[in-house]
Amino acid sequence: MSKQLLYLCLLSLYCFQTQGQEWQVLPTSPTSERFEDIFFVDDQQGWTVNKEGQIFKTTDGGLNWREVYNEPDYFLRSVEFLDDQVGFAGTLNEVLLRTTDGGENWNELAIPDGVRALCGLSHVGDNVYGVGAWFNPAFFI
Repeated sequence: MSKQLLYLCLLSLYCFQTQGQEWQVLPTSPTSERFEDIFFVDDQQGWTVNKEGQIFKTTDGGLNWREVYNEPDYFLRSVEFLDDQVGFAGTLNEVLLRTTDGGENWNELAIPDGVRALCGLSHVGDNVYGVGAWFNPAFFI
């Protein structure tokens, strides 16, 4: 093994050990059978969604969560925010939700015909992109 390769391996191990963080279960995590997605706009404010149709919001880095949306008929699959006010939640129910007030209120948006599910959301600038679904041919919107 060359000296350079050995040095890189040792440096990588050192950086991982000294700069890595430990994972922990937060004491007041909301309960659900399964969470589908989570998104934080900064180190304090974030949202998570689940298949029971619930959206939870935290304003203290995940120590406490508050339910801000509950529609049991929707399987919420993805969540994405442009900033601390404008966000989107995708479902497996042919529905895309949008909030413009930090998640306090959610409205349904029209989506293209034939789009049955939005399994993933992402954004670049003000452009939001979606992908789906696992049970049909995949697509991008």
